[in-house]
Amino acid sequence: MPDVNWSTVWTAVVTAGFVTLAIEYAAKPRLEARKEDILAGLRARREVKTLIVQMTMAAQKYGAVLPTGVDRELGQRWKEERDRQYDMVVDRVRQLVNGLDLYAGTYREPLLSLDPPTRLPLNVG
Repeated sequence: MPDVNWSTVWTAVVTAGFVTLAIEYAAKPRLEARKEDILAGLRARREVKTLIVQMTMAAQKYGAVLPTGVDRELGQRWKEERDRQYDMVVDRVRQLVNGLDLYAGTYREPLLSLDPPTRLPLNVG
């Protein structure tokens, strides 16, 4: 039966423990924080898309035209529904404006660029 060099075993155990603890306390918190930032950005993008779709749908319903010659009661209900859709659009716009600091930071490219677009030169002649 071969002899085991216990100093080598203990060196390996201590090294593995040290490396594991170093990674756990030094690198992992930064990785977790970065992951949370990425997930928060993706959540904000989903919220923006949802708000825009809801605004679009409400604006489309608001813009629908009631045919002429309908019952007065139906016309009143139609007006109430149009008012509700208008209020929904206003509410979604307010949500977007109030959350602008959160939503604008979710995109890498600027939302508004003041630089003129680059154009290819035209070959004249």
